[in-house]
Amino acid sequence: MTLKNLLSRLWNCPNTLIGLVGAMGGILHKPASPDWVLEASGGWLIRVLAYEGWASAITLGEVILYEDAAAIPHLHTHEMVHVRQGRLWGPFFLPSYLLESLYQWLKTGEGYRNNRFEVEAFRAGG
Repeated sequence: MTLKNLLSRLWNCPNTLIGLVGAMGGILHKPASPDWVLEASGGWLIRVLAYEGWASAITLGEVILYEDAAAIPHLHTHEMVHVRQGRLWGPFFLPSYLLESLYQWLKTGEGYRNNRFEVEAFRAGG
């Protein structure tokens, strides 16, 4: 691991801590990438979001939470874009993501698909 990579993970640490709490009660999976991002399915947070119909996966720092293991092959590339975004934006990623969603919702009525972070992730991985 390079110093730059280590520093980006430390910068992303506040988001990762939230992800670790959200993964509680879930099943950990072997990382699908050499990046050693923690991937889990069925944790309490994703169960709440999936039940409400809001998400089938969510990335919080270095943690990706999937509704179930079957979603991993379909959503991994998309979610890894959010990992990279989190490493770049650090503790400002989650507030920036939410503000961008609010801005897009007020502007266009669609806060998810028009969110610039999601646009980038959809381009990379559907």
